Amino acid sequence: MKPAHTALLVGGVLIAAGLLDDQVQHQVQQWRNPTSNSLARVGNTFGTVTLVFPALITTWVAGTAFGSEGVRSAAGHAFVAAATGGLAAAVIKYTVGRMRPNSGFDADHYYWFELKDSSFPSGHTAVAFSVASSLSRDIKGPWDDVALYGAATLTGLARVNDNKHWMSDVVGGAVVGIFAGKWATRGNRHVSVSPSGVMVSLDF
Repeated sequence: MKPAHTALLVGGVLIAAGLLDDQVQHQVQQWRNPTSNSLARVGNTFGTVTLVFPALITTWVAGTAFGSEGVRSAAGHAFVAAATGGLAAAVIKYTVGRMRPNSGFDADHYYWFELKDSSFPSGHTAVAFSVASSLSRDIKGPWDDVALYGAATLTGLARVNDNKHWMSDVVGGAVVGIFAGKWATRGNRHVSVSPSGVMVSLDF
């Protein structure tokens, strides 16, 4: 798909999601129950950077120690993707400054250039989809896409269930994450450790 067509598609999806934000938020909060809260706790873990980054670093170290190039490479790509997606989401959050649904405002309330409690896009969702998008390109299996994107989707649903994000925030986070994952796996990215520190080499 051409970049222009992709941009139009993404824009259309975001606009459609935005039109349904208030309605979806109201319905989800009405349906919220102990089961959905339990599933949300699981989903949130896939997008929590304090859990995701240590897990990826540990996996990369293990892959390096045991000489598994596939594991090392996949973990390295996923780390770069998660860092890129998370940073991009933070920059957009600061620029847009959209208020969260639990702030008491509706979906169209903004404080531009304000990072605190900013809602769009969902950072958790961006990180989860960054990792899913990256790993899906490195892992070649019949069910990996279903498992990876299913876990990332659960993260997005968790953010709506917990009343932390509007639906369009989650869609925006997913878009950021997917692009970050694809960018991180475009070329060869080498991460090496030396006595002087960690060196990252990006080859496109």
